[in-house]
Amino acid sequence: MPLGIVSEKDFEKEIGNCVPVGNSIPISGEVINPKPLGRGNGKSNVPDSIRKIIGEEFAIEGRAAGVEMAEALGLSHQSAEAYGNGTNSLATYNKPTSVRDHINNRKEKIAKRASSKLYKALDSITDDKLVLAKASDLSAIARNLSGVIKDMEPDDKGKDTNGPNIQFIMYAPKLLSEDKFPVMQVNE
Repeated sequence: MPLGIVSEKDFEKEIGNCVPVGNSIPISGEVINPKPLGRGNGKSNVPDSIRKIIGEEFAIEGRAAGVEMAEALGLSHQSAEAYGNGTNSLATYNKPTSVRDHINNRKEKIAKRASSKLYKALDSITDDKLVLAKASDLSAIARNLSGVIKDMEPDDKGKDTNGPNIQFIMYAPKLLSEDKFPVMQVNE
């Protein structure tokens, strides 16, 4: 009989085939536990597209919006925070994935759009308008748009996030005067 799960009737029939009638041979069995179910290391059941959407929402609209979206999809707030950071989980918080690239690309698009509006607002502040109109309104627009640009710039721009942070400190040598050294008179 092949190895596997069988009904009680089939089991008794097979035992009858193995043991001659009248002889009782003790039969023993061994219970083998199945392999545990669930994700293995490095595997994730959440598609990359969902991670990108939640990460973008978290990074651009804020934590509350990202967590709300994650919970609506049946994910935890820890997952939303990890996706907002551009990683797959909090355990891999310092190992960015394609989610971070997606978030940075979206932030750059928003920053470019805001910078074009900023240039238009700055161009509209002319000498004539300074005299006739409220320049505070125009400068407030420019200031607010520059804040948007700053907020939308990628966090790791110009930084090596994976490498060590090395800092070199160099000290200039101390200058000493002649009177600090012993002086010998040499005759020629």
